[in-house]
Amino acid sequence: MVSADHDLLVLCDDITMRKRQCDQIETDWRALPPNAPGRDMGYAMWRQTARVVRSRLHMLRKLRATTSAGVFAKAAVVAQTKGASGMVAISLASDLLNSAELRMLIWPVAMGKY
Repeated sequence: MVSADHDLLVLCDDITMRKRQCDQIETDWRALPPNAPGRDMGYAMWRQTARVVRSRLHMLRKLRATTSAGVFAKAAVVAQTKGASGMVAISLASDLLNSAELRMLIWPVAMGKY
C-alpha cells in the first residue's frame, strides 16, 4: 500500500538530497581563491541549486501532511534547510495542529479514549 503522503515523502527526500548537494557546492565554491578559474561557474551552480531547493520548498509548503511519516518528513526538511524553510515551518505547524492522530496521543481523554 502506498502512503497517503507518498508525493510529500518523495518531495521531502528530493529537497533533502538537493540541499545537501547545494551545501557541498557552496563549500567547494567558497574554498576557491578569489581569482581561481571556475569560481564564477561554481557560484552559478550554487545559485541554481539554491533556486531549485527554494522552488521545491514552495511546492512542499502547499502539501498537507496527513500521516505521521509525512509530519516527520516535513520536520526533517525544516531541520535540514534551516533559514530557507520558514514557509515550510508554518505549513508544518498547521499540519501538527490539524493532526487527529497527534491530538489523540496528546489528549486521549478529550478524544473519548479513557
